[in-house]
Amino acid sequence: MLSVSCPEAAHLLLDRAAPLTFLTRSDDTPVDGPNDLDPDLFRALMQSRDTAFALMQNRSRPISDRLALLLCFTGRLQGLLDREAWTACENLSKRYLRGAYQEKQLVRIRRLRRNVSMYSLQNLIRALLRSMEHLSSDFPEKIEAMTFPNWEVFTLPMEQLAMYFLFRWWLKAVNDGLVWRQGAACVVSCLAVAGLAGTAGNFKEAARLYSKEVEHSEENMALLRGAMDLFFRKRAPLNKKQR
Repeated sequence: MLSVSCPEAAHLLLDRAAPLTFLTRSDDTPVDGPNDLDPDLFRALMQSRDTAFALMQNRSRPISDRLALLLCFTGRLQGLLDREAWTACENLSKRYLRGAYQEKQLVRIRRLRRNVSMYSLQNLIRALLRSMEHLSSDFPEKIEAMTFPNWEVFTLPMEQLAMYFLFRWWLKAVNDGLVWRQGAACVVSCLAVAGLAGTAGNFKEAARLYSKEVEHSEENMALLRGAMDLFFRKRAPLNKKQR
């Protein structure tokens, strides 16, 4: 899959109005070499990614609520993955597909929002981007010029971008079990791109710039994912390889 840094890929992803879909293909070709991936974890991630997709593409809700539900879902899922509670993971993924259950979670989320400073989150995003390796000489200048408009202005491209990030990143958690970092990184990345839209010219160009600066650097991606625990004050969970 091409990255959104490619002009044509960015056009296909972000200029479309129809919900984004992904075509995948599998076969029975044996894996070449050792494979220590946990099949239970993989199944849980596959099912939960479908739920994450559904949350992001529910156009009856504002994009801010969709991102908040995604963050809430990912955090709760992580706790179940830590305990290897596979049946509970499946049940949670199914519950988050129900409108009534989403409404219940949104009531709690809105209550929590009263204690969250968006100004602080914006400053954290700027600080994170400043701390990264910069591949373009003018990227630091663009970071300083970031503004954070009402997210709803970018509802459609932000939905498509979130779907792109979820598709590319979610299943990487099969290597360490830390799906929380993948989901939170998706949310923060969408907010960062929205913040860069004004200085980059538009949302699409901001997405291309962000992909080039962050997605194309393993060091910057590692920094992004690791920073999610700090952003949302969540202790990094232990996974099998850390125990």
